[in-house]
Amino acid sequence: GIRTPLTERFAFGKVYDEEKWGELLILKPLSLTLTSKGGSVRLFRTRSLHHLKTSDLPEGHALKKAPALVQQFVDTGIYPSKWRVLSLLGEPLYSAYSVSALPRTDLTADDATIADSIVEPRAPENKEADIHGLRDRLVADEEVLSFARQIHAAFPSIPLLGIDVLRREQDGALFALEVNAGGNVWHFSSYAKQHRARLGGRQSMVDQFGAWAAAARILVRATRELAS
Repeated sequence: GIRTPLTERFAFGKVYDEEKWGELLILKPLSLTLTSKGGSVRLFRTRSLHHLKTSDLPEGHALKKAPALVQQFVDTGIYPSKWRVLSLLGEPLYSAYSVSALPRTDLTADDATIADSIVEPRAPENKEADIHGLRDRLVADEEVLSFARQIHAAFPSIPLLGIDVLRREQDGALFALEVNAGGNVWHFSSYAKQHRARLGGRQSMVDQFGAWAAAARILVRATRELAS
């Protein structure tokens, strides 16, 4: 019952039905070692994707290294964006908004231009263009937070989730892009020093929702529920 972009494993040469997938598709690495680095997500026109060959790709392209996922394109606007909510047992500990410093290309452009379009805020080109430090910031949006609670409810046995959410510009519809359920999301004290700095520092992240007090309340509540 939670809206997500249609997603499956990508296969070279497969014809993807435009009526099912829409006019545009995202290709992104399946390997977790590649998805965490950013800069590997690319946009393609659905009707021409079956023509793509590995020989068409530049040296070092992610698709030459590992399998990929094909995903329905959710247009978040001329400046692509996403939300990350760190959720403990369904309650947010912090919420961050990421937006591209560079505009994506016009979606009526030719196929080659579309394929070169930057569609993820974490792309290296975006990091270089983010001279005002606004690419990532703490933002609390009640609709997004409510949606994140619904998403976490689908994973009741996993206490901590990094939940990524997209908002479609056309109608404001929210999509669950993914959940990060295997760790690597506790950025209050993780390796991600630059991430903390862009969000105003660790204390700002803690202060957004009173993370430590919130976590204590959540854990006490869960302990009582499980003990009863």
